[in-house]
Amino acid sequence: MKLFSDAYTDARTCLASATFSSEKGWDGVIKGLRSLVRQDGLVKSKSGSLGDLRKRIKSDSKSGKECDGIIAGAGAWGSNGAVADDATAKKLGTLKLLRHTYSLTSRGSHQVWIVSTPAAMREWPADAYSGKSLLTVKDSLSDLSEQFSSEAKKNLSKATQEGGAWCHKAMIVAGACLKGKGKGIEIIKRWFADEDNQGEAELAAIATKLNAGFKKLAGAMNKGHVILTDVPAIRGDTTNRIWLSEAAAAPGSAATDGIRVVYIESAFFADQNVLSGKKNWTRILVHEMTHVELATADVRYAHDSLGMKPEKNNFSTATCLTNAESWAFFAADCAGAVDVGIRNSVLK
Repeated sequence: MKLFSDAYTDARTCLASATFSSEKGWDGVIKGLRSLVRQDGLVKSKSGSLGDLRKRIKSDSKSGKECDGIIAGAGAWGSNGAVADDATAKKLGTLKLLRHTYSLTSRGSHQVWIVSTPAAMREWPADAYSGKSLLTVKDSLSDLSEQFSSEAKKNLSKATQEGGAWCHKAMIVAGACLKGKGKGIEIIKRWFADEDNQGEAELAAIATKLNAGFKKLAGAMNKGHVILTDVPAIRGDTTNRIWLSEAAAAPGSAATDGIRVVYIESAFFADQNVLSGKKNWTRILVHEMTHVELATADVRYAHDSLGMKPEKNNFSTATCLTNAESWAFFAADCAGAVDVGIRNSVLK
């Protein structure tokens, strides 16, 4: 199963090494895309190049279908007029991927992007066209029925901004505890302190770890290059646990891949969890970002019948500190997003 980090590398490599159209107008578009797609993520100041790409594709689509514009941007169909050769396929796929990439935010340095390829695709575009007939490729290039609706994009934008605010608040709460201020120590006890970790020194150690972790998370969600997408290969696969989940992320991927990617899957907007609406979407994104930034694990979820109350013989402090859901609910609690009833049902 190929993840977006590999598709991103393919696109960056193609832009750097392939020869695209040199026609007036396209040369500027390609130059802008090369400045946008960098090793450590998409560059916000170059987000206008995505709009330029879509405009140029539309301008060159004489038949009213986008395939004409994307093929024009690739520079040539290739040596074989019947099927796409590998080099041409990679160029077409790169332009198709970026045509469906959007900047979700415009606030300050906040950088959140969404990649929403056509829902019918089961591959990343760069892998979809090699050896395929002209007609098949054209049909795919012209497909504009994206995986994420306009409403979904709007909700994801709001949730990521809220997630950054939650993480910032949690960082402040944990930091205040280290200075002996505020009431945050009770929230720390609630989500992380088992019976052997109730003392001042133990709680300070927990607060130190939380403060450092949420500082990293707040920075990533407010100023990082967060990319939201899904995994095309598993769309509609009811036997795949990732497709059936709310979302997924590769643990520690901020460090290993150099970019931050959260995969939004089928149950994200289902509201079947203990939280609902924007609170639940925000909780999911914070949860997944702890995987990305802090390499947390999925030890126990909020809906688990065993509950998430710290207990040394059931759910120890050490385990809680590795559990993504514990971090997410702590952040929600610090932000005042969890009422007493829900909190008690989760902690049991």
